[in-house]
Amino acid sequence: MLSPCPPAAQRQIVSIVEQGLGVDLAHMKCQLATRKGMASVMKNHGWSRNQASGVVGFHHDDTVTVLDDSWWTFLHEAIHAAGVNADRISTVVAEGLTEAIAQSLCGKKGGCSSAEHRDTYPQETGWVKETLLPAVGMSALDLGRAIIRSKNPPVTVAELIASRRPVRNMRKLVGQLRPQNKTIPSFNIVARPPRHVGAVGVLYLVVGAVLWASSRRVTP
Repeated sequence: MLSPCPPAAQRQIVSIVEQGLGVDLAHMKCQLATRKGMASVMKNHGWSRNQASGVVGFHHDDTVTVLDDSWWTFLHEAIHAAGVNADRISTVVAEGLTEAIAQSLCGKKGGCSSAEHRDTYPQETGWVKETLLPAVGMSALDLGRAIIRSKNPPVTVAELIASRRPVRNMRKLVGQLRPQNKTIPSFNIVARPPRHVGAVGVLYLVVGAVLWASSRRVTP
């Protein structure tokens, strides 16, 4: 039910991520799983078999597990393993930025084939690219590096926003950027539950309101 990832293909993707984000992923382990194998791995980390339905990639600790027929999700999970994940910052930011980084890496010379990456999380990615990146004045790769280096990513991202425009409620902004519960590992799922889409809406409202209010501020 579980087998090692193809060494050559793994090295290629790992090299793309290491060079793009300035990280060392030598510690990362990669394994392929059947659907039963994926369910078993997730069950060992506290998830039910029903919750494993639709999951194509799963990152926990130093291990990435991808479905044996979904190798394309490995790039996404490798970026999570590098430090851009929902254990460190809001799930919406983590997933949207991970995809924006993947698209940037695949846009470089050599690129990625459809077997190595397919776009996921379109709503989160669109919000990151259209709202968050302009707010911090950085590229996806630059923001990814900043988050990876940071000891407190929510504070780092909030400070980056505040460095470019006034923020009305810094504490609230940091709170909305907080990561998920550390006992919940990151995973890439084909059909996300409605509550996740709702989370995007919440972040839209909070960060958007902070930016909109500051842009309307008039100096007496």
